[in-house]
Amino acid sequence: MSVPKDCPKCGMINPPEAQRCDCGYDFFSLKSERSFLGSHRPHRGQTHLWTGIASLFVCGFILGPMTAISATRDLRAIANGAMDPAGEGLTRAGQILGIAGTILWFLALIVRLLLVLGN
Repeated sequence: MSVPKDCPKCGMINPPEAQRCDCGYDFFSLKSERSFLGSHRPHRGQTHLWTGIASLFVCGFILGPMTAISATRDLRAIANGAMDPAGEGLTRAGQILGIAGTILWFLALIVRLLLVLGN
C-alpha cells in the first residue's frame, strides 16, 4: 500500500501517485512551480472557528483533535503563501479552541471515571 504524500510547502495531503501538489510543488524536482489554484487557496477560518467552538460542547474528543490538526495544516499553508492569509486569525482561534475542547473533554472523562470508580 502506498503512503499519501504530504506537501512540504502547503501541508496538503496528496495521493501517492501525485507528481505535483495543487500549490505548485513538484515532488520529483523538489521545486515550486506555478500553482494550479492561482495565487492562494481560500482560507477555512470560519470552519475552524465553528468546529472549535462546537468541540467545547459536543464530541470534543473527536471534533477537538480534528479541528486542531486541520487548523495547524492550514496555518502552515498560510505561512507558506499557499492559502489566503486573511483567515489566519480565525484559523488560529479555531486551533486553540480545538485544543481546549480536547483537553476539557478528556478532563471530563477522567472525572467521570473517578466518580464511577469511587462508588
